[in-house]
Amino acid sequence: MFCDHLDDHSILSRRKNPLEGVHIDFLRLLGGLPPSSPLWILFNEFQRTPLHFQWIKLCARFWEKIVHSNHENENVLLREAMHDNIQLAVDGCSKCWVAKFIQSLVLIDALSQQALDACVTIHDYTALPITESVFKAKLAQFWESCTGRVLGDSGDPRSIPDDIPNTHVRYQSW
Repeated sequence: MFCDHLDDHSILSRRKNPLEGVHIDFLRLLGGLPPSSPLWILFNEFQRTPLHFQWIKLCARFWEKIVHSNHENENVLLREAMHDNIQLAVDGCSKCWVAKFIQSLVLIDALSQQALDACVTIHDYTALPITESVFKAKLAQFWESCTGRVLGDSGDPRSIPDDIPNTHVRYQSW
């Protein structure tokens, strides 16, 4: 979901992610807003991100927990399952969660494509510098850039004076 819907028009689409529709409806209900309220402003006002951003943050936490665990006997089954999934990615499978997770890191510039291309073994993948804190920071930067592209120079639409026509904000109903 994360990799497939990162353009400005589908990142908040309830048609492409039905669970996002529940999230959107809740925010509108919470704010007492009509269905015509612009989604970008709604998300910006409530300081929310799309649900698939939360999923990818949880993947980063899981990766860091399993890959960087210090105790050999801790999480043995999870580590083995992750190594199997990494092996699928090494073998060229693009549908496994590790391949999609790593690709999402590349899409938000948390990992370079060159570093990914250099990975040919499980050890190469587990040696990648993936930490939850770095990933969260890169994801926050990515979200700010998406919001900036849609809302223009002003991240806060209330700061645009009433006497100046608003040419930066595109209102689109999803």
